[in-house]
Amino acid sequence: MTPRNEFIRTAALHLGLDDDDTMTVLRAAQTLHTWAVHECNGTKQREQLQTSPGHWEDTGRVHWYNPNSGNKCGLTPDLETGALKRIAALCARNGLGFEHQGDPRGYVLKIIKDGREYGVPSRG
Repeated sequence: MTPRNEFIRTAALHLGLDDDDTMTVLRAAQTLHTWAVHECNGTKQREQLQTSPGHWEDTGRVHWYNPNSGNKCGLTPDLETGALKRIAALCARNGLGFEHQGDPRGYVLKIIKDGREYGVPSRG
């Protein structure tokens, strides 16, 4: 059984998610994983402005970067924030929690129910 199919079964049995919510979680996990890979590789970076010495503020804009030259290549939509908002709303509706971490080598999204974490596969 693939990790994706295993999560679909787990979502129904243990998390109480219907098919639509399960697919929303799986799509969000893929989006977050892709985003984490780009951030890890340095190809997407959030723009920050220094407001005072040692203090930086996020402008809310995300740019594509060329990691070889260090040049900005243009703005890109912030897909991470949208995915996290969808997951937060879904979890609130279903009495669940979630954890997001930006390291693409593991589960970037985990759904939490009664203190137990269920890793959401991004592929497979």
